[in-house]
Amino acid sequence: MDLTEEFKVLLLSRDMRVIGVYHAASGSTSGVVVDTKLILVSALKTNANSIIMAHNHPSGNLKPSPQDAEQTHKMKIACKALDIEMADHLIITNDGYYSFGDGLSHEKKNINGSIYFECQPPF
Repeated sequence: MDLTEEFKVLLLSRDMRVIGVYHAASGSTSGVVVDTKLILVSALKTNANSIIMAHNHPSGNLKPSPQDAEQTHKMKIACKALDIEMADHLIITNDGYYSFGDGLSHEKKNINGSIYFECQPPF
């Protein structure tokens, strides 16, 4: 998970079941270029009702970049035009994840051998 950025899209049915996973792009150690049109084509071909976008940050930084925010905004507008819900966009690291849907970082904590995610306020 820490070598290069990977961008995946979960394609979901009306009852939020995963009906497919689309590999949108592989990038470098510090970025990935995503084609919005290809993501929408995959959603339309599978008749997905909603999508969840996810990509990793090899740096381990959970803070969204300006490019991450721009891609999220762009995809929300495009999905809305096609009546597809963009349920969330996640940034994933080995130590937790950031959800654009709730605007919070969720940092992994190991408590007595069990893994929990602790919510952190927005940056």
